[in-house]
Amino acid sequence: MSAIAHFERVVALRPGNVHHRRNLGLALLKAGRPAEAAAQFEQILAKEPTDAGTRSRLGLALAQQGKMAEASREFERASRDDPRHVGALTNLGLSLIELGRPAEAIPYLEKAASLDPASGIIRQALARARTAPAR
Repeated sequence: MSAIAHFERVVALRPGNVHHRRNLGLALLKAGRPAEAAAQFEQILAKEPTDAGTRSRLGLALAQQGKMAEASREFERASRDDPRHVGALTNLGLSLIELGRPAEAIPYLEKAASLDPASGIIRQALARARTAPAR
């Protein structure tokens, strides 16, 4: 049985269980099914609107669908809900770079770097933001 089938079965048995629904969303995201993953994350956020981790994962699902402006809004909200959420801050910075707004990305990436100074991904994103032309 695949992870997706397992989590779909568990969610069907316990539809209100946020943990199982989150696992299903993650499995769908990893399987390249971002629209279905987004639907799972949206159901969680209907119950837990300030869950920064789930909101950040919704942003990832939207980004995978090419909906970068929507993804950026989700990352921004996640970073407001949890100002120390390194993933939300990093992905917000990356999404702003992709949207042609690298100068706006720098403060978010700097904050992410201060929270996780060992991250090479954040350092690379920060360097990219500092050198990318605005569109």
